[in-house]
Amino acid sequence: MATERFNGYVYALELERRYFYIGITTDIERRIEQHFTGDGARFTRSHKPIRVVEAFLTKDIYAETRLVMQYARMFGAHMVRGDEWCQTWDVVPHWNYDEELYYMRQSICYKH
Repeated sequence: MATERFNGYVYALELERRYFYIGITTDIERRIEQHFTGDGARFTRSHKPIRVVEAFLTKDIYAETRLVMQYARMFGAHMVRGDEWCQTWDVVPHWNYDEELYYMRQSICYKH
């Protein structure tokens, strides 16, 4: 099975209240600026970015998904948005990890 390729960046932002947002872009400077000026994803408009945690160049289109999963394991799936898991929830019950990922996969993505 061939891996889909592209040239771009995957990045992680720490947001207010210890939320995290994971994104992917071909223009890292422009996209980070959009998040910090309120023109980024809906989730980063409602949860203001504090800092860039990490950013790296990749040719693997699935690197964003892997980083979302990594952060979800470290901080809880209810604290991480990105990739297919972008819905803003007001209240999220404390499910186990597999159930959290199931509900995240059912959500609507608000990225542009």
